[in-house]
Amino acid sequence: MKYVFYLLILCNIVVYLWYTGVGRERSDVVRYELSLPAESERIALIKELPKIPKKAPEPEAAPKVEEIPQQPTEQPKPQESLTSQAVNDSQAAAEQTQAEAAPKPSRPDCFVLGPYHSESLARKALDGLNPRLEQAQVVTRYGDVEDGYWVLYPKAENLDVARANRRMLMDKGIHDLWLFDKGEMQGAISLGIYKTRQRAEGLQSKFREQNIEVEVKPRTTRAKASWIKIPWQGEQAELDVLVGTSASERSEPQAPKLRPCD
Repeated sequence: MKYVFYLLILCNIVVYLWYTGVGRERSDVVRYELSLPAESERIALIKELPKIPKKAPEPEAAPKVEEIPQQPTEQPKPQESLTSQAVNDSQAAAEQTQAEAAPKPSRPDCFVLGPYHSESLARKALDGLNPRLEQAQVVTRYGDVEDGYWVLYPKAENLDVARANRRMLMDKGIHDLWLFDKGEMQGAISLGIYKTRQRAEGLQSKFREQNIEVEVKPRTTRAKASWIKIPWQGEQAELDVLVGTSASERSEPQAPKLRPCD
């Protein structure tokens, strides 16, 4: 039995080898050839790599190039005389243009002489005017009219100094006074107002005897008054001569003034 068993095993081995085709080429097997592209990357072995030197070679020094100094180019000098002449001409032209463009001041064609405190005084003055001013006439209009005269202690720098001046005057026995604490007369002290200049100047002399320096100023108010209206196309200086008022008379506070119509 033992031999029969071994024989069966051997037969099985032979049948298997015959069936699998071991040791002979099979005709039914399909074979494929693998072709790689030429630019495919190839794996190189370590021994095939190039040898790397331990110290990198020093780069060669570049040859020096000698620099040739450049000669400075000469700039042409400006012609000073021509330039200054051109500037002067342009300035003169600009000034002439401005002078032509500037508006010329208009000359007034009407003047008024006054004020007069009453119409009778204005008509009396009209009768005494030059015959060339026959178109002149008496009119009533609002204006700055002198209405009395101030006797003033001069303005102080500030209100504190003005109050100190008021105490000084009161210590000297002057109690009829008034301190202006606002307006254009701020800091001044009024010692009285009088209808005529003569009375105001008389009080000024009394204060000067006490070594108190005061001043006399006309007091002006805006009110109706009589004026002489004079049509005139010429210069005001010529009209002053025809009106007959001298410079000294026009400087007096009560003297009528000649001025352009509003």
